[in-house]
Amino acid sequence: MVAVLDRAKKFLDIDDIQIKTIFNILNSAPTACIIIKELSHELVWYNNTFSKLYAHRLPNLDGSTISQVLGCINSSSDSQFVYNEYCSECPLHAAIASMNKGDSLKHRGVITIPAPWGKTDLHVETCAYRLEMQNQGLLLIYFKDIESDATRYQLNRSFFHDLLNIGQQLRSSVNLTRMVVEDAKRDGYRIPTQLIKELKIMDSSVSIITDKVNQERQLNNAQNDTLIPHIVSFNPQDILSELLISVRKMDEHGGRLLVIVPCPPDTVCASDRMLLHQVCYGLMHTLIYSSRAEQIIELGFTPQKDTISFWFRNRELTLNPNKIKQFNTEYSLKRTRNIYSYTISILATKYLQASIDIASSEAEGTTIFLTIPLETKSKTT
Repeated sequence: MVAVLDRAKKFLDIDDIQIKTIFNILNSAPTACIIIKELSHELVWYNNTFSKLYAHRLPNLDGSTISQVLGCINSSSDSQFVYNEYCSECPLHAAIASMNKGDSLKHRGVITIPAPWGKTDLHVETCAYRLEMQNQGLLLIYFKDIESDATRYQLNRSFFHDLLNIGQQLRSSVNLTRMVVEDAKRDGYRIPTQLIKELKIMDSSVSIITDKVNQERQLNNAQNDTLIPHIVSFNPQDILSELLISVRKMDEHGGRLLVIVPCPPDTVCASDRMLLHQVCYGLMHTLIYSSRAEQIIELGFTPQKDTISFWFRNRELTLNPNKIKQFNTEYSLKRTRNIYSYTISILATKYLQASIDIASSEAEGTTIFLTIPLETKSKTT
């Protein structure tokens, strides 16, 4: 590392104290950090974590481009780096492209690292920053090892896929049973009322299980930035009607009275309808379980110029400040993840571009607001 430090010092033209301070900070980072020239992508400096990943290539790193170090097919002996069609798949160059657009987005992808048997792929998260040092064109890039996260995501994905297959088999069994019952009724057989009731319960249970698995799969995708919203136009009144059906179907109203307040009938918004329904359901679920039986919960929406606010109100409920704090955090008092708050937060803020607010007073009761753009922009991964 002494040779690397001397080379970086010569190139950066700054004194010993400055360069040692900067590099000591970067060396203490648990992630792999590198500094490269912006135009040529020549490697100027790397920290200890990066050196451990590429220990066998360290003698040959002097003057190398980062593409050559990573074994990129785009690597060449040219001093000027040239992008090609394959760079869009590279997390390193995706991070640089985001930086050039003024964004500081994190990008996930795969890089090649050495292994005892040759080489292997490593899932990483990257981000790039431009350094202002003596008017030098330099980039600071970090690589965070997310191999365990990627493995867990793939295992969860397979698990949810298997669960949905089981749900499909259950659905087929219920449908087959229903067909047998209907044929028996047409043939004049007397079908016990209890059997028909149990068949309805089975049908409802399969739907509930499938919906829950799909929601968990969505959350898994959202955590790993692989969820792509499907933006469609719709009347927000339809969302409120579907919410009532969902709550009554799940029999989760617990004696509370759910009422849709009249709203402007011609309002149209564009968003991911399924994600919006899921977030609104979570917010309404929170308010229902904070309310007593026979209290009235109002559902409505208020359109503004560029946004629309869905709101859920109980005029008889007043929450104390600690309850509001608990609602606003995604962790419970037991330091475990509050799954409802976490799901609502990640889907609302990250994919619906929404904000969530809660207001509570003795005069007005408690109202939860979900404000989204009238037209949600598509998110690309």
